[in-house]
Amino acid sequence: MGDLNFPNASEFSPNVIELDKLLELCNKHKGKNTEFLQDVKTKYFLTKDPKSQDQLTKNCRSSLVAYNILAKNEIKLTEFGEELLQSSKDSQEMYDLFAKHILFNLNGLILVDTVKAMFLASKTVTNENIIEELNIQGASISKSSKKINTMKLWLTQAGVFEVKSWRVNQDKLNELIGLTECEISIFSDLTQEQISFLKALNDTGVETSQIASDIKELAKNTYNIDFKEKVFSQQVLNPLEKKGLINVIRTTQGRGAKSPKIEPTEMFKKEITIPYLEQLKLLTNRELIKFFQLSFTEILEKINSEDTYIKGLALEALGFKIMKLLGLKFVETRLKSQQTGGAEVDLIFENTKLVYSRWQVQCKNTKDIKLEDIAKEVGISLLLKTSVIVMIGTGKIGNKAREYANTIMKESNLCIIMIDGKDIEKISENPSKVTEIFNREAKNAKHIKMLNNK
Repeated sequence: MGDLNFPNASEFSPNVIELDKLLELCNKHKGKNTEFLQDVKTKYFLTKDPKSQDQLTKNCRSSLVAYNILAKNEIKLTEFGEELLQSSKDSQEMYDLFAKHILFNLNGLILVDTVKAMFLASKTVTNENIIEELNIQGASISKSSKKINTMKLWLTQAGVFEVKSWRVNQDKLNELIGLTECEISIFSDLTQEQISFLKALNDTGVETSQIASDIKELAKNTYNIDFKEKVFSQQVLNPLEKKGLINVIRTTQGRGAKSPKIEPTEMFKKEITIPYLEQLKLLTNRELIKFFQLSFTEILEKINSEDTYIKGLALEALGFKIMKLLGLKFVETRLKSQQTGGAEVDLIFENTKLVYSRWQVQCKNTKDIKLEDIAKEVGISLLLKTSVIVMIGTGKIGNKAREYANTIMKESNLCIIMIDGKDIEKISENPSKVTEIFNREAKNAKHIKMLNNK
């Protein structure tokens, strides 16, 4: 998965501890780990099972470290912890400061953005569903984790979320981060190229004009991002200027005549901008997520787009929606690296009901799926220890491809399911048909394996 992380929060929520009192204990027992743990256990965990009291206390201490309140190797408040302690005489000030820290530094903005997007898409908003959405974006959180609910509870203390609800108080959020809802929307569709360019601009620490091509090179080298040279201005500079994040000064002479100069705007200099960009950079599927919200019909329209990038995203979203209809658990998208020998797999799902199985999904927007396409996925399946390969194509399944898939199923434990353009049309008209289609493929696989055993 990606690097989208959220702090551990075991035994560290406003339902378990009192933040101001805990801060006082941290300060009181500076450098004294044993005394600190004993005091925390006595105050908060003596009513728990005696066998678990020590572990619960250590979990609380670890969470203080994860939230950057306590130093890692000793009982000592961090710089932020000291600031939080100073504010603790006024509970609202303390909770506001803590919420701002969560939003700015602990990926809290991503949590809030995710929840808001789920409400807009009329999705059921629960802790488990939010975790799944975050995992799609690049996190790796177990459904039983307390991380997200605890973060929500702390943000609720400041008024960011409504009590006993996931509804976001937009006015309070605006107050804490210093942006209006309209300004927040400026960041929502930034591309990775635009984010990397802005981060590189910030890295220079220069507020006066600089040559745009120099910033582009810095972004390429620092953030390993590729820019399309011929359309750099159209795809990066012009959109950022339109959003009010940079001013573009076009030059006609002297050094850099072929490249305009740029300078940061007041909007770019706001305190929240760089922390927000840092969080957005962690998201692995920002563009794809928008397609997940579309209906089957809308996705199929996108698949027919002349833009190959749009086609690819739409097809991947189609595969995602089909697999979710089957109730499978999403694991990864566009899995690469050593796990697949450098090859690419569009989607990975798991079935954890009764018997565990891993499903490998490849989506193809081509006239037909060929034998070579199946062979590539079979090779990758050995590395991923896949149980089921699902080939989804908008065209036809070639005869040789089917024959090869049947041969593989005869000689191995693999099951290969193939969904063609006609199947997709049926699912688009009636999503419940997905079960019928997969049952058809499963029966075919079972028949082939039974014949091989005779």
